[in-house]
Amino acid sequence: MVLHIVATQMEASVIQVDDSRIHYSCFGHSALSGRLGFCGEIVEIFNHVYLLGNGARVYSSVLSRFVTPDELSPFSQGGVNAYAYCGGDPLNKIDPSGRFSIPLLGRLGYIWRISRASSMRADPVVFFGDGLAAGLARKKVFYVHAHGSPGYIKHGGADLSPSELALMIRGNPNTRSMLQEARRVQLIACHGADPGPNGLSFGRQLAVELQMPVTAYPGKAHARLSKDYERYFSGAAQLYRSYKYTKPSVYGSGGIYKRKVFRP
Repeated sequence: MVLHIVATQMEASVIQVDDSRIHYSCFGHSALSGRLGFCGEIVEIFNHVYLLGNGARVYSSVLSRFVTPDELSPFSQGGVNAYAYCGGDPLNKIDPSGRFSIPLLGRLGYIWRISRASSMRADPVVFFGDGLAAGLARKKVFYVHAHGSPGYIKHGGADLSPSELALMIRGNPNTRSMLQEARRVQLIACHGADPGPNGLSFGRQLAVELQMPVTAYPGKAHARLSKDYERYFSGAAQLYRSYKYTKPSVYGSGGIYKRKVFRP
């Protein structure tokens, strides 16, 4: 086994291996590179391409562009140019997923900011059972926590539409009173901001149903839960608990997260 001493920059680009310095163009091209290159990504040294997002898309540092178009372009996070890398600004952005870029300075702090902004200290919490809960958090935020798919959330193994969720919330006297006190709604569920079969996201439709701003997240949303909360959240029976300092917090894999606010 051969060991090497490697030095990197803030964006994880390998700039030195043992005594050899490595220099990059602003779009990541280098005449001298090892297996790890620009932004710490694995590089194919013979044709200078990077397989970003675990092979989801091929980026060519020679061409300064992606070889394949972005599925999230032009109307979503991919941007207008389906082949652009980091929106044409690789000095201030990175694109580890190959799908959309994020601010370079936000790479380390984005998980903390999202987690802190989305932490819910709620008392009481209504546990509907089978992976659905709701509560009134600080700053009069009514949150809904569930498993989700594009256009729906899950409850008891079935798909729940925004109108069905609104009826459930208004049908429970506890959640109805919380909603009347709330100023906005936060949806902690996977794909809450992604378009459903009808072209509209669950968050957008819920905002119309409740006549209140709804914050939702695209893609996978992970909730950090206490053991007691998780037990009640996943329970089969419908429960109502005065559960002080319950704190589900949402975060994204690698800190790549953009929440969206939908208004009625």
